[in-house]
Amino acid sequence: MLKKVFLITGLLIALVAAGCSQSGADEENESNGQETQENESAENNGDADEKAVKSALLKTQMNLAEELRPHHSKIAGYEAMKADEENQPEEEELQAAGEEAQAAAGEAVSAVESFEVSEELPETMKEEYNSALDSLKAYYDEAQSALKEAPEEADLSGAQENFDQFQEKLDSVYEEAGLLPVNMSSELS
Repeated sequence: MLKKVFLITGLLIALVAAGCSQSGADEENESNGQETQENESAENNGDADEKAVKSALLKTQMNLAEELRPHHSKIAGYEAMKADEENQPEEEELQAAGEEAQAAAGEAVSAVESFEVSEELPETMKEEYNSALDSLKAYYDEAQSALKEAPEEADLSGAQENFDQFQEKLDSVYEEAGLLPVNMSSELS
């Protein structure tokens, strides 16, 4: 009889110990599950933030191109006309195109000054984008000055250096966001 009592007591102790260890394992699994869900949620928020930044950058690029294309295309048209060796334009024609490009450059300066970078971008990225816009504004300022001096034979190489700086700064913003750089000269023409 004493053997049966010890046997039953031993079984009860084993069952209680097994139940307690199972309960602890369940709690541990449950807390690990919550951590996994929290980590997945944070990753999903990071993905959503990354997508929002990319979307804001592309929207800003589209707005900038829409704003500047009418002005920039006149400057690009003047440069193409001047560089065309097969179909050299008349001096009066080149003069008129240069004057039109000069006026367009002045309008582009105003457009860049009033351009608003998307509020959805992180603050550091907005600062970098605005720094790129400063180089673009310098391009239009330089182009306007060169065209004012000699509309039929303006040298825009100095202005082009500023445009190259704009492109370089913008490329780094796009790369930082995980996007491929965009040829802004083509976008604006």
